[in-house]
Amino acid sequence: MLDQAVGMLPRSEVVIVDDDPEDCLWIERCLRRGSGSLLQARSANSYGDGLSLLNSRPFEGALIDLDLGAQSGVDLISELGGRSAKTPMIAVTGRSSRFMDERAAEAGAYAFLEKDYLDFDRLDRAIRYARRAHAAETHLQELAHNALQATAAKSEFLARMSHDFRTPLNAILGFAEMLESQAYGAHSEARTTEYAHYIAESGRHLLDLVNNVLSLSRIEAGRYDLKKVWLDLAEVLPPMLRLVAGTAAKKAIKVDLVLGHGGHLLLADQTALKQLVVNLLSNAVKFTPEGGRVELVTGIVDGELHVGVRDTGVGMSPAEIDIALSPFGQIRRTHQVSQEGSGLGLPIVKSLVECHGGRLVLRSRRDHGTQAILIFSRDAVSEAVSNDMSVPPQGAGQQSA
Repeated sequence: MLDQAVGMLPRSEVVIVDDDPEDCLWIERCLRRGSGSLLQARSANSYGDGLSLLNSRPFEGALIDLDLGAQSGVDLISELGGRSAKTPMIAVTGRSSRFMDERAAEAGAYAFLEKDYLDFDRLDRAIRYARRAHAAETHLQELAHNALQATAAKSEFLARMSHDFRTPLNAILGFAEMLESQAYGAHSEARTTEYAHYIAESGRHLLDLVNNVLSLSRIEAGRYDLKKVWLDLAEVLPPMLRLVAGTAAKKAIKVDLVLGHGGHLLLADQTALKQLVVNLLSNAVKFTPEGGRVELVTGIVDGELHVGVRDTGVGMSPAEIDIALSPFGQIRRTHQVSQEGSGLGLPIVKSLVECHGGRLVLRSRRDHGTQAILIFSRDAVSEAVSNDMSVPPQGAGQQSA
């Protein structure tokens, strides 16, 4: 029974790199004698074989002889990456010296064993220690890498914010100073009105930027409190559509609401839903050329509520979608007039819909438009919604803004 139980336990593989086959067999016997066959040894009898085997995948540990004929085990430990290697390494030698011990440690070995004193207990202790130390160092390396990434992200954020804040502020200050100095005369009402418009426009852009930064920071800090109520989409969506109607009219873009069959009731925070939908609509209008079309579409798919915005705009490639979903990510196209924005719209949409237990799906192709879909789970849909509701075909049941 004990033998059967041992056979069912997972076996751990230890690599032995030694150019002496008899030494390899001796170490294998030591491992098997105490482990009850739980430790399985794999041998490599040359520098090259050891390098190939240990680079193939991680092992429980590696016992590396420091004397590999014409080559050195210390060099092998270094070439494998030392303490950054996939497998924790232990130096083994038949000729002990303090100098060799120090060289092995500097190369990245976690322990140093003499062949004359090998037994299972010493091997087991060395392997366990090397494994724990290697795991701890790997974790520390990951933390250091994450810290470097966070520092880089912070630097990028500060650089981006200083530019995005300065641009509207410079416009506000410049036009305000021209008004103050009466550069075009005290009675130039047309110029005064024009400059006041530019100041207000820059101020709104700055306010939007600040609000977006605050929203994203609250979401990421887990401090965005949702006040969910049942919302009738037929009532709450038309006013959201009207918020972008003016901007769309300037570009002769037709904006429509396409409601699915039956009534849609959604359990959501009304302010957050407005931010979600208006962000998607604003993006669609912004990146749709003159004479294009934007539709706000609702429907039920597999019991989940879909609220989507589809447009006939410039579209995105898969790589550009990744950029658009990253905070402050903006897609640059040399042939296209630059669009003002913070690069926070879609990241906020993604985070907000996830706060509702939903998800954001983006479908897009370059020069073929974009479809952004907010998907809410079955739990967020009223039981009053019929099961035969589906996303309507383009052009059906439209309400123009």
